[in-house]
Amino acid sequence: MAQVPKPESPSTSAPVETETAVEIAYWETIKDSANKNFFQAYLERYPNGAFAALAKLKIEALDEEKGRLQEGAAARLSDDAKAMSRRDDEGFGDLALSTQRELSRVGCLVGQIDGKWGLASKKALQDFARRRGINLASAEPTPDLLKGLKGVRETVCPLSCPDGMEAQEGRCQSAVAGFDGMWALTRRATNPSCGWRELTSNILITDGQILSPTWEGKVAGDGASTIILRFVHEGRNERNILYVRLNGKRGSGKFYHVGGECAGVVELRKL
Repeated sequence: MAQVPKPESPSTSAPVETETAVEIAYWETIKDSANKNFFQAYLERYPNGAFAALAKLKIEALDEEKGRLQEGAAARLSDDAKAMSRRDDEGFGDLALSTQRELSRVGCLVGQIDGKWGLASKKALQDFARRRGINLASAEPTPDLLKGLKGVRETVCPLSCPDGMEAQEGRCQSAVAGFDGMWALTRRATNPSCGWRELTSNILITDGQILSPTWEGKVAGDGASTIILRFVHEGRNERNILYVRLNGKRGSGKFYHVGGECAGVVELRKL
């Protein structure tokens, strides 16, 4: 730190003019300085001096200038860091994409290959490493790991599909896709309280969802489904509940009337 010049203390017998001259001389030596310590020292020595207001303004100006310099430096560092991050992300994205492709090729990754290294990719890498007896330092892709993956020719992981999917011809497909389409649903009454013997309606199943008007329900992967039919009878809102199971292009089950005695069997046929 620069040495702060200290004015000599005037003797108690010195006239006021001498003290003022010393103050002026001191101010002249520091007024152009960029070190606020000089002005703080002046204020300590002359708190009510002729240049006290100027000294305070000078300190504020120096503080503001220091703040601007620090903000500028921080902004430059931030821009540099962002640029480096973009370069790193671009390189990492290519590495992640290539690693995903190899993990998919050996059967360990099921899902989108997009270069975004998320939870599914990490789990696939960990599964591959576990099956190959590799100890991973982290679940992130590395050039050496990618090189090792490229050297693997056989399938490492058996196909494992998420809920609602099943393995078909080496790929995960919707377990309910085979049920999609138009179905003829026939209800046959088994007691006279229904007031009718047989009714047939068409229902549409799309991706396991029953989308037909007044009918609602969802088909599970094993073909089991609970179907609700809503209708108005004699001015009242009524419901039939159907418990059915689809198998291939056929289906069967039972139904009953909510709040009534009407009940019977159900048959379904894919159109």
